[in-house]
Amino acid sequence: MAAEGGGKVLLRFWGVRGSIPTPSPANLKYGGNTSCVEVRTSTGQLIILDAGSGIRPLGSSLAGEDGSAEHPILIFMSHYHWDHIQGFPFFEPLYSKEKSVIVHGFSSDRTSVGQTFGDQFANPYFPVDMSVLRAKIRFDTIGVETREVGGVRITTSYLNHPQGSLAYRIEDGDRVVVYASDHEHGKEPFDRNLRDLAKNADVLIYDCQYTPEEYSSKVGWGHSTWQEGVRVANDAQVKELVMFHHDPAHSDFFVDSMVQAAREHFPNIHGAMEGMEVNLKEYSPEVAYKFGLDKRYNLRHHVPLPLSVRLRDTVSKQEKTIVENLSLDGAFFLTEDPLPTGTHVEVEIELAPAETLGSPSRIKATAKVVRCEKIGEKAGIGITFR
Repeated sequence: MAAEGGGKVLLRFWGVRGSIPTPSPANLKYGGNTSCVEVRTSTGQLIILDAGSGIRPLGSSLAGEDGSAEHPILIFMSHYHWDHIQGFPFFEPLYSKEKSVIVHGFSSDRTSVGQTFGDQFANPYFPVDMSVLRAKIRFDTIGVETREVGGVRITTSYLNHPQGSLAYRIEDGDRVVVYASDHEHGKEPFDRNLRDLAKNADVLIYDCQYTPEEYSSKVGWGHSTWQEGVRVANDAQVKELVMFHHDPAHSDFFVDSMVQAAREHFPNIHGAMEGMEVNLKEYSPEVAYKFGLDKRYNLRHHVPLPLSVRLRDTVSKQEKTIVENLSLDGAFFLTEDPLPTGTHVEVEIELAPAETLGSPSRIKATAKVVRCEKIGEKAGIGITFR
């Protein structure tokens, strides 16, 4: 199978957590794997940002794709703390002689990018050394610079983080994504450079690990807040802010509360979720996100039930349709006309005919539109009851 292309510029999130993986029922929505983001350029080039535990399922998904010397897999590292490298030894393409992988990262007085990963395989930290890897692997030093790689333009800037960290601006034609994980705000040169790097980006992926209240006891730890993320997004005039590097102590509900607080100051904001996709080539203010069913609080079930939906506090705009799927968290249905995300609606779902249960059985609820996409001649509408 060839790599994806066809003019699309895609982001996929495979790991969104900071510090340590957090496999827990409380994190099913946003996910527990550590930092790893996939970028597919308009030419089909695969670029991977960081090698946290999320790179393991990404590697498994790449079976059958071309990773030859002519089409190498490009990995760009922000830095080398455990949560950003711990998935590297489990990245399946490294063990295939048919694959070619180029790992980019910064060097310091203490280590190089190659030595960093070589030490990760050293006794007593891993059962085998790098001699078991069969892929063609090259380690390439990258600093503060701009270079053309894989048909895109990549510009870097240092962030304020213990032992250093790199931010990446990836420009594919007129589409721009900026990845700025592991940054602590408050040092003017770094903050200014980040805003310059993020200027007019379509999507800014930013370290929003803490609330402003939490940050007061975390100064010097190398991470930022949703509040500062909003400031950067506003100052740099980005179109979409993705809150990234979720704290291991933050449950789905806690991250939801952070996202909600941030949206009061910057409407186009989402919390990064494992399985989330963003198609930058078809970018609009209402970005089309896709999620795996297992990333919701509750699995949705196909239940074709009659549904009446109307705009909240409006009697003139009302439509009857069918619920396609339903959970305690939300529902999905089709309508004749699109409903913008953020719209509040009143819904009434008929669970069963009155004669079946002896009395009318309906759910009435206020909901919020969180997804709207074109499906055939209709609009697919996703709502949340929370």
